[in-house]
Amino acid sequence: MTTTAQVRVLQLISRLVFQSPAITLSGIGSQTTNPATIFDGQDQVIPSTPMTWTSLNPAIATINSAGVITAVSAGNTRIQLAVGQLSSLFDVRVVVPGAANRLNISTVPTAVTAGTPLGMHVNVVDVNGNIVPGT
Repeated sequence: MTTTAQVRVLQLISRLVFQSPAITLSGIGSQTTNPATIFDGQDQVIPSTPMTWTSLNPAIATINSAGVITAVSAGNTRIQLAVGQLSSLFDVRVVVPGAANRLNISTVPTAVTAGTPLGMHVNVVDVNGNIVPGT
């Protein structure tokens, strides 16, 4: 007598590794991806695994089901990838050249005595260090 049995081998997901731990997008509407590699417990790549992408702040950047990240506005957010019971995050920074990024404050003079007025210069600069006009 001969019997046949079907055996199904499953690779259990052990870890997710992103191509980069952080992404910077320059300009509203700019797009990129940050591919992930999925490994099992034997450190073998698991191909064609269903994934779920989520932006933790879609007002800054969105991500679609194909993993394409799109800049929406200046700021920082994180993107989460979930595969089975495992999930991992990476940082996304959206910069908009010409938009205010930081304040540079300097005092004039650099040393003062008690009771002497202190003058200050404040400049609003963009991500490239350029002074933002009209600020």
